[in-house]
Amino acid sequence: MVCQRFSILITCILGLVSPSLAEDWVEKQLPSYAAGVEFIAIGGDGLLYAVQSNPNGYVLTSLIDKYRFEFTGGDGFTGKILAAKEIVYLGSSCDAVAGSMSGRWVNDSTGLNVVVEGNSGQRLDFRFLDTGLEPAHSC
Repeated sequence: MVCQRFSILITCILGLVSPSLAEDWVEKQLPSYAAGVEFIAIGGDGLLYAVQSNPNGYVLTSLIDKYRFEFTGGDGFTGKILAAKEIVYLGSSCDAVAGSMSGRWVNDSTGLNVVVEGNSGQRLDFRFLDTGLEPAHSC
């Protein structure tokens, strides 16, 4: 009886999932909150990032906040919602840092390629053809 209910539950859940996620992707224009941002990158996390250059490298800042829940009470339910921009720093020595993740970047004949990884297996990557930003950096 328990196995039969579990099987029905799994069947119902699978019925809600699209058979091909690729079919769900449609071409879109940039959202209004990206208006006026000169250089934009799309991260592997699906967020849009503003890209800026400075004498020390590049800074990529998410255009919208990411959210997380922080428990503040000992009951496992009490807490608060925190929000912050995701920021990725690309140093002129080819290093890349995003929060607790780190990695490398390269600006080669195929464009600017960035990969940062964390100890727990999390990964964030970017690839864009040309920033056109000054000062330009290469690694």
